Amino acid sequence: MAFPKSWFAVKERLSKWQASRRKTTSRRRNFLTIDEFRDECAKLGETDPGKQKSLSAILHRLGIALNFSDDRRLNDRHVLNPHWLTTGIYTLLNSKTLAARKGELRPKDLVKELDEHHYPADMHPFLIHLMEKFELCFGFNDAPGAGKNRKKSKAVGTESLLDRYLIPELLDPEQPPAARDFDEQTCLNFQYDYPALPPGLLPRFIVRTHVLSETHRWKTGVILSFEGNTALVKADPQEQIIRVLINGSAAGRPRMLAVIREDFDVIHRDIPHMKPQELISFPDHPSITVPYQEVEVLYDTSPETPVVRVIDGKVVPHTAGELLLGVEFGMTAETGRRRAVRPGVRKSNLQSR
Repeated sequence: MAFPKSWFAVKERLSKWQASRRKTTSRRRNFLTIDEFRDECAKLGETDPGKQKSLSAILHRLGIALNFSDDRRLNDRHVLNPHWLTTGIYTLLNSKTLAARKGELRPKDLVKELDEHHYPADMHPFLIHLMEKFELCFGFNDAPGAGKNRKKSKAVGTESLLDRYLIPELLDPEQPPAARDFDEQTCLNFQYDYPALPPGLLPRFIVRTHVLSETHRWKTGVILSFEGNTALVKADPQEQIIRVLINGSAAGRPRMLAVIREDFDVIHRDIPHMKPQELISFPDHPSITVPYQEVEVLYDTSPETPVVRVIDGKVVPHTAGELLLGVEFGMTAETGRRRAVRPGVRKSNLQSR
């Protein structure tokens, strides 16, 4: 596909605005509305709306004019200055006021925390929705049930803000007493072992699973509830691990683990070269772990394939089927069969919450 001259003209115009952003105080150097972008395209010879959209996607990939066209809360703005975005977001993430409030953010806080000239009030929803998109925060209304349907704001293509937002990165680092209710000896145990635990990974998981948690959230952990089961998910930055302990019915534990693993799978896919080792514990010996993938390979050979460990000077044997029984969703002691597909558990069960 040939690159039309009019597209080059638009690209050069926006590139010049981008390059000159530090020399001007004009709001226009930081961002354009979608209507302003279309007007510039038309002035420079591209009047077709469909082609304007294609050009917008190319400029986004080039980093010249960022546009999040896949999100209706954000698609009415083109950002010319990526530094404007990062500065605004990191100002909020480093706010002493929000840290003292343990991450609770109210829309009016942006007026106090951000420079009004560079971050006018009509751009505050854009910043907060961008933080939601990148799973840095989640919102909730003060009124019960009010958060289910957001009202449209007067600005075209944007939504009104909710009453409050929570930034998990700013939560209290102290673990709540409720975390002590999870006994390793009686819980389902699962573990992620990282070469280096990425900063912000657990806070992002808290955002993704916030409909399953209510009050027990802290910077490095969260307690979730799902179908009568509860789970403690916490990070240990020194050990470079994330541990998952699940209480509740034997039948419900693997199902809840499937929900948790699905969210971690999504997060891991977004981080280049992030392939943590998944570990499962020997029954009644939670400190003795076995690589999950290794047990899967042994199981595929035969469910009766032995997996042996020496514990306290004694040989403790289990079969691959026994080790997977408490972990695999859909597996039963009677048949030993496994359900290969985990995706879909979360969607089908959370939409009704």
